[in-house]
Amino acid sequence: MAKKHQPHNKNTPESVLPLIDDIIAMLHQQIEKGESLIVNRPIPESDYEYWETRTTTILKKSSPVDPTAVNRFLACGAYGDSHRKSNEAFWENHRAMSVYDKIKIVDYHLHLLKKIKIRPELILEN
Repeated sequence: MAKKHQPHNKNTPESVLPLIDDIIAMLHQQIEKGESLIVNRPIPESDYEYWETRTTTILKKSSPVDPTAVNRFLACGAYGDSHRKSNEAFWENHRAMSVYDKIKIVDYHLHLLKKIKIRPELILEN
């Protein structure tokens, strides 16, 4: 019996390997931009949303390496105390804390990518 031809899935761990240096560089930039947002507070909502969207896009490029990274990143800070009647100072502080926590997630993901760059077989063992 002939084997069925399986279409090539371009969303595989192997597909990330050629892009890993670019992804690492972009994530470093996002960490720096996130730190800059925190240092130069207050953080406008539009700046926070842009940073979050851009970082999410980069994380998605490396999702085969750690499929849960995007979900962890987006869930972080997403469930703030939204039922309270809160003023802008509350939400600005919430954005700053979210950026701070999201930077930790990106930094962990960056650490993982650097390990995989050295030992690509790590992503193939999963």
